[in-house]
Amino acid sequence: MAINEPLITELVEKDLVDVTLTTVDIGLGNRRKLNDLDDVRASSPQDGQVLTYDASSETYTTESLETLANLIFNEVPTQVAGALYSVSNSYVAGTLQVFVNGLKIYATQITYDPNNAKFTLDFTPEGSDLIEVNYCKQ
Repeated sequence: MAINEPLITELVEKDLVDVTLTTVDIGLGNRRKLNDLDDVRASSPQDGQVLTYDASSETYTTESLETLANLIFNEVPTQVAGALYSVSNSYVAGTLQVFVNGLKIYATQITYDPNNAKFTLDFTPEGSDLIEVNYCKQ
């Protein structure tokens, strides 16, 4: 092409995007309420209730916030002597969880004394270890 020759271009119209919307059924069918789900037991929910998960039945159930007020999280227990610790409240048997530096300790490594608000570990933590507990108070 010489410098003085005209530049000829051809414009072509093209569709750059072709969008098709598709509805995907994720298997919920006509389920419109929480209680329509297989793993939820909330037949008569009341104001102020929340859903909590029950691992033994693998379902969600309603609980009042008053019940949840008895839950204690991330309390640092008092070391009484060696591996013996006390917590601020007597606790419901089977609810105490102990964590050392954020790692949960197996129940088999703990001797529980819920009525006296105490527990004993089967090992003595290092002085720099952070001990925390979660439990439901009596």
